[in-house]
Amino acid sequence: MKILCAVHRDPWCADAGGVERVVARLAQGLARRGHELLVVCGSLEAGSDGLERRRVEFDGGSAELCTIRRADLHHDHWQKSLSARAGRRFEDLVAAERPQVVHVHHWLRLSRDLVLRAARAGAPAAVTLHDHHLSCPLTFRVRPDGKAPCESKSGVVPCVACADSLPPTAHWLPTEARWTEFSLRRHDLVREARLARVLLAPSLEHAAQLRRHLAPELDPLAFEVLPHPSPALPRLPPADTSDGVLRVAVCGRLAREKGVDVLFDAYDAAAASAAIELHLLGAAGDAASAERYARRAALHGARVVLHGAYEAGRLASHPALARCHLAVLPSIAAESHGLVLDELLQLGRPCLVSALPAYAARAQAGCLAFAPGDAQQLARLLVELAQDPRRVARLAAELPPERDPLAEEEAWLARHEALYGRCLEAGAPPTPAGGEAWYEERMRTFAETQWDAALSRSTRAQLGYDA
Repeated sequence: MKILCAVHRDPWCADAGGVERVVARLAQGLARRGHELLVVCGSLEAGSDGLERRRVEFDGGSAELCTIRRADLHHDHWQKSLSARAGRRFEDLVAAERPQVVHVHHWLRLSRDLVLRAARAGAPAAVTLHDHHLSCPLTFRVRPDGKAPCESKSGVVPCVACADSLPPTAHWLPTEARWTEFSLRRHDLVREARLARVLLAPSLEHAAQLRRHLAPELDPLAFEVLPHPSPALPRLPPADTSDGVLRVAVCGRLAREKGVDVLFDAYDAAAASAAIELHLLGAAGDAASAERYARRAALHGARVVLHGAYEAGRLASHPALARCHLAVLPSIAAESHGLVLDELLQLGRPCLVSALPAYAARAQAGCLAFAPGDAQQLARLLVELAQDPRRVARLAAELPPERDPLAEEEAWLARHEALYGRCLEAGAPPTPAGGEAWYEERMRTFAETQWDAALSRSTRAQLGYDA
């Protein structure tokens, strides 16, 4: 079977996130099972509205990687989620390559009409909703104050004002225009979900949240819940406790929505009462965050260490993690699954976990939960564990047994094959009637050009960068 996977970023890049890593594992596994894989990705880096192709080789197979680069400014901005030029390149690619199934993993940095365009080119599509991109223009569902998950239903109020709280702000557009763009974005993404022959979510909790935030539009749709397989990581031996210092690890992207600011607040409070070291493994999401975390870490000297980016597949050999007694997952984002939790449990590290719905089922044995964004509660847990090493040992002893990642992956791949079979049987859906495609694309491209021109004329203060 020839399968095309669409994702927002190169799945094999050095600092790949959770979605990219899942897509890479899926593509590699399917290629090893004899399928032909074409992966189409977007790029954060601007290009010249071109298409770049290269062959990715891996153990047991290879895949063709096609990167669609957009030249317009801030093309990951929520108001840039529909691109006539990127969409046309994607549609032409589907028509030329003729995949039997298209699997959309993300629209970001490409265009929000990929399923529609695949259908126009004659290909049925599956869609995996890896996050809350459908229901949140900022994807992470974090309140504007950055301290707790957002539980508001998707709508022009309060979503547009929240999205405008992050730069660059399109100050030249009247409120009515921003509301209209939000409504069009929501309409188009819901249409993508409805056109998909198979709709997947990595957890039952994530599917329930999507339904709640996008009711009643998603009510008629059936979700296939397909959890990600366990990571192929070995269990580490327990860390040494003889010096009386509690060493705590944080793994993953360092960003506000991942609760890193909450963690620093908790550590500031806990460090005065107990001997605790904090080891942060991962790169900051942006330069401003990197500077902020470096400044906060420096206040504690050698007790807080920023280790930088790491390769997920080599996490077991990271020297800092081997010395850490437990880990913290302080995310305040509405997580859909949480690969890092699986990795840490598989490695044999107890976890202090933000009490998010997607974590709940797996964060039982060997874990303690705290309210998302509650720095005081997290600080109390850190102090209690630092003062009672036996409790840390008990948590480690309660950890679930090691899982079999190879068996889980085979079952996961087989389930994908069966779902792709359903797509093939159903065929491409009829595309909804609309205006002349050439006219719609021309007007969208003109609006995109005008947006860029207005942004280029704006000052940093007008765009909200100096607020």
